[in-house]
Amino acid sequence: MMEIVLRDELIERRAQPTGSWDPTGPEIDSLFEEVQSWFDNVLVWIGAATGQDTLIDNPIHRRKWGEGLSFRALSDDGPSGTTWPNRMEIRVSRPTPLTLGMLRRVIAMSNAARLPPDAHLFLRDARGELIRGRFRRSVIDAATSVELVLARLHSRNSFPGLNHPRPTLGLLVDHATVALPVDTRDGLVDRRNDAIHRGAHTGRETASRALEIATQIVTQLEPLAMD
Repeated sequence: MMEIVLRDELIERRAQPTGSWDPTGPEIDSLFEEVQSWFDNVLVWIGAATGQDTLIDNPIHRRKWGEGLSFRALSDDGPSGTTWPNRMEIRVSRPTPLTLGMLRRVIAMSNAARLPPDAHLFLRDARGELIRGRFRRSVIDAATSVELVLARLHSRNSFPGLNHPRPTLGLLVDHATVALPVDTRDGLVDRRNDAIHRGAHTGRETASRALEIATQIVTQLEPLAMD
């Protein structure tokens, strides 16, 4: 249960036949309208801070056309048994536990209508896309998160030899003055370019590694302050 405190003068009373009253008025109406965005912010922060999948408006399990089908074969020696679709799917995730201190930070940021930095939002989206089997989108979002943090680092401390006015992700990685995973070029940059420029197929293993690389870089350069 969540308790919201309003000043008495902001609350109007609507009498009930039983002799009781209900709180009403413009302030109460606005709470019903604004609470959705507040809860959305809470979910965004929890997803960004812990790695949990909080994309509740984009469910993992969507009904497929074939789920309601079953098949039986007819033969001279009688009908066969019934074949149903194979529905077993196992997912393993290791999100960071949400501590009381983190929850307080989430509530404070949501109360202030603030969201996590864009790089962490893209990481959150990349995790959600990976879980849902949209591997190409996951790679693109993961790469975008890295591009954002490296571009900001370059704007503060210019990378030696990088004079391009709008450097690409590949240039930022090649000229970065910080230690990056050894396979950043092959495992992230090239896979992102394949997905965007060549429309190449992206598998789960490729997308998983791209997300791992991006998570390591973003959390190293722009850790999310949750204390």
